[in-house]
Amino acid sequence: KELDYSAFCVMDVTQAPYRVVARYKSNRVSAQEYPNLITGVARHYNRAYVLGENNDVGSQVLQILTMDCEYDNVFYTEDNKGITKLTTIAGKTPGVRTTSRVKRQGCNALKTLIESNQMIIQDFDIISELSTFVIKKNKTYAADEGTNDDLVMCLVLFAWLTTQDIFKDLVNLDMRKKLFDKNIVQIEEELPPQPVRITATGGPETYKEDGIIWSIVPNEQESDDGFGGRWSGYDA
Repeated sequence: KELDYSAFCVMDVTQAPYRVVARYKSNRVSAQEYPNLITGVARHYNRAYVLGENNDVGSQVLQILTMDCEYDNVFYTEDNKGITKLTTIAGKTPGVRTTSRVKRQGCNALKTLIESNQMIIQDFDIISELSTFVIKKNKTYAADEGTNDDLVMCLVLFAWLTTQDIFKDLVNLDMRKKLFDKNIVQIEEELPPQPVRITATGGPETYKEDGIIWSIVPNEQESDDGFGGRWSGYDA
């Protein structure tokens, strides 16, 4: 209390791009009070699913949330050979431990979502934290000295969530496939148009390229280039 901040973000995932529709950040709420606050907000927002960080005090918050507050829509995790897998089945470990691997995957996913305009952020405090969320000497992202990143880390966990299979099943949207399809369309639009060969009955063979139609006119003598023809064209 009055030390580290407790923070959460509410995300609208009913359609892409995703939107931050509410957020909370305070260092004056106790670990015993915080779960009741989360429960009230989650129920208000259509009984939203809750993904919490279970490092340190977060584990206590999630235990109260699931046991005392009896909130059901919580993400759980199970580890399988070092790979963290999400589930909604109660009885597993509530929340996710923010390991270096989870954080790295979440940061990369968050970067992709923001740069591709697939996440809309209209909150001054979140944008301020993002502006001081820097890469450290150990190659991990964190708040710059004298600042904090509590709200950004909420988005990092959400971005990590969007890469999980269970998220795609719940929202029926595969963001990675959506981004891939969007990039393919962009690449195809940047490619030069393919030449079109036009053959007309009773006339010379024509060839269209760069908006100009060229007619192939036979020569009586072989041309210097060895193709036996010369090119003439007119604006299409």
